[in-house]
Amino acid sequence: MEGNVPVATQTFLQENYVTLEEVENYIFRFEKRYGVSTSDYLKDQTVRSRIPEDDAFKWEAYIDHRRELQRISDETRREYLSGLRDSKSRDNDPAADLLLAA
Repeated sequence: MEGNVPVATQTFLQENYVTLEEVENYIFRFEKRYGVSTSDYLKDQTVRSRIPEDDAFKWEAYIDHRRELQRISDETRREYLSGLRDSKSRDNDPAADLLLAA
């Protein structure tokens, strides 16, 4: 009987770190493969129903990742620029003006 006892196995998920540009490329590949824009895919249920479930899951995951990466990028940029403005008000350093212009 001992030989017939199922043994639990553990599956490890690999973490992948992707840039916003890479996520955009993945989304573009889905748009090209299915001949539909992401906005049409999200708006039109008939379009969505034609996409295989695995691809739909991946496409939507990439869309969510893109939104989050854009949010983080915008937030980081906003904080960076606000830090430059704060330091500029403390002193009139020409280098700060140059950084702000960049």
